[in-house]
Amino acid sequence: MEMRRRSWELVRARGATVAEGLLQYTAAGMTIEDLILADTHRLSVATKAGKVLIVESDIGGKFRVLAYVPGLWETRLKHLTRGAL
Repeated sequence: MEMRRRSWELVRARGATVAEGLLQYTAAGMTIEDLILADTHRLSVATKAGKVLIVESDIGGKFRVLAYVPGLWETRLKHLTRGAL
């Protein structure tokens, strides 16, 4: 899933640690978080309307999409991730 990859790369490259195990990046009206829960990562993207993407992945790389709401946030994310991060 392209939006998962873009979100993860952006929060890893530009995010700040706001709590133990939590990276966060806010821009363009959205907040991207990467939360480490034991052996699981939970990536979420939220806008003013609420969470638009929630993905969990385990240490083996297997992931599952818990929530996905298409919308303008995808275009904003593409603009934020143009070029090298």
